[in-house]
Formats: sequence, C-alpha cells, structure tokens
Amino acid sequence: MSAKILEILSGRRPQTASSTVELLTDREFEIFQLFGRGKGTREVADQLHLSAKTVEVHRVNIKERLKVL
Repeated sequence: MSAKILEILSGRRPQTASSTVELLTDREFEIFQLFGRGKGTREVADQLHLSAKTVEVHRVNIKERLKVL
C-alpha cells in the first residue's frame, strides 16, 4: 500500500488497469496529488487558477470515484 501511495504522490500514474486512481480525470488527479502533498483548498485553487468552490467539487468527485466517502 505504501508503494502505491508513493507512486501516486510522485506524479506517476499506476500502470495497472485495476487501479482506482486511473478512474480520475487528469484534473482530478492533479488536485488529488496537491491534496496529498498537504495543500489546502485555497492553495490548490490559487495554484491552478480555479475557484475554491471548483476545487471542492473536484474533491467530492475524487472521493466518489475512489469510494472513500
């Protein structure tokens, strides 16, 4: 499990088709990485030039896709 987390945080997408992270869109994956690096919603929004509300919508979608509700 720790190897998968390191792979995700390193910016590389897993090569296996069975990975749930592959269900994320490119933007969701980008936001997922930034949250994984400890950035908050406002920081992510500022860095990606998005509104905080948009980032929160992506966060909800990420949780749904990864089934971590």
